[in-house]
Amino acid sequence: MTGLFPLLPRRSRAVFGIAFASVVGLLLATALWRWQPPLIALVGLGLPLLFLAYVLESGAVTRLSARVLVFVAVLSVALGVAWALGTDAAAAREDGDALGIPPSTTWLVVTALAVPAAFVLCLLAPVLLVRFRRPGSRESINGYLVGMLSAAGFIGSSTCTRLAPSFVAGIDTESTRSVTNLAVAAMVQGVAIPVTAAAVAGAVGVGLWFAPPAPRPSWYAATSPAPPIAFAVIAFLGLGVLDIVAPPFGVQMAIYALLAVLALVVLRVVLRATLPDGEAPPNAPARHTRRLTVALTVAVVGVTAGSQALATALAPTPPAYVCPPDCGRPPIAEPVSTNPRFTARSGEFSVSYPGEGTAYEATFEDNGVVLKLGAGDGGVLRLFGQPAEGRSAREIAKQLIADHYRDATFAYEVPNALVGYHLGYGEVDDVFPSASVGDDSRNRVLVMVAVKNDYALVAAGAGPFREFSPDFGSGHPSGANFLLALDMGKYVNSFRWRDDPPR
Repeated sequence: MTGLFPLLPRRSRAVFGIAFASVVGLLLATALWRWQPPLIALVGLGLPLLFLAYVLESGAVTRLSARVLVFVAVLSVALGVAWALGTDAAAAREDGDALGIPPSTTWLVVTALAVPAAFVLCLLAPVLLVRFRRPGSRESINGYLVGMLSAAGFIGSSTCTRLAPSFVAGIDTESTRSVTNLAVAAMVQGVAIPVTAAAVAGAVGVGLWFAPPAPRPSWYAATSPAPPIAFAVIAFLGLGVLDIVAPPFGVQMAIYALLAVLALVVLRVVLRATLPDGEAPPNAPARHTRRLTVALTVAVVGVTAGSQALATALAPTPPAYVCPPDCGRPPIAEPVSTNPRFTARSGEFSVSYPGEGTAYEATFEDNGVVLKLGAGDGGVLRLFGQPAEGRSAREIAKQLIADHYRDATFAYEVPNALVGYHLGYGEVDDVFPSASVGDDSRNRVLVMVAVKNDYALVAAGAGPFREFSPDFGSGHPSGANFLLALDMGKYVNSFRWRDDPPR
């Protein structure tokens, strides 16, 4: 970590190294204990606050004007909030795959191109604006401090904005997510991404502030800002593609870690080429080192303990069902017989689906119907059939989930699952994105299968998790806890095999 905190007295570098290790250790500990409020606070504020402390410890207040520091801090925080809100809104309707439905072109463009490109632009915008408006002294270390401050503000504000909905929820004791996956997500979101962003922004700042001797070096030289900018674009576009491919958690963690290491290597090369030898100040006195140690310790402990106290104060009161008056309401919908029917090209089955003028958008395949819900929380419902090939309904459901949601975690089995009024098997699973430590991005998947005459009929629904309460859903508590589940029943039991009588 010495490359991330250059030009510090040796004792101060040791203090920052210990503080960095402490943040990583606390991230792992809170993930293993499922201690959600401190975990979210450490992911959002742990390393960004450490980066901010480094900027102050390096003498940024005397090296750079207060106006520049305030400008970078305010702009980076504003861009972080805007980026988080904008990307969440853009991708909100594109979540909730249901057993391998091809992603839309919009989702591919947003995930693979728009989101990572906007990330790099917002991360580097404060550095570029300061350099071309008020660079001040053209010392390379000044550019590094501006880049580090920009990374701290942008990463901290964007992460906290995205995780804020989960923060007030407290500890989710009902979550089925594995501790390993949660720890991996904490390392990705709380360590790998901040380190990569800080190293890239710092390297770009160093290149922009470096005053080269004549003749001016080539654009691809280590002292130019072009190579770290190119690395940032390639790295974060690659992470966008990684989100689409969605390999196992372990593979994703390895890729994020590799990019963080490569970013530190790029930073070290840039620093060695631009900062003169002997520029580091002498060792700080012991009293100053002790003061720095106490300050960082208080900050880490304050974030950990204060976040839990704040979450406890903000946590909503669990809904209490008192019947009456909170008795819920029965599902009310049009009779299935009024809906159009889809018949498979093979003639093996038919199923009803919502017609025009409803909240669903229907698309058709040779073996089924895909329904995208355009109201409320959204979601996707897929109704299809396939040969059973001697497998049971349970085996088919398990195989479908394993094929399309390799990191899904089992929530519960649906009792007495009926498909087309034929007894089968159903289960509900949770799916968590690899880079999220909160439950705001948690998706639910419900798969129900029944087999008759060696032909399987499958209903698969997916959508954002939302706990049912007296004010949401049907008014009844629900194990499914996603909006689309309320509407699945009439379509699931409208299935008919080839030889079934009309009903």
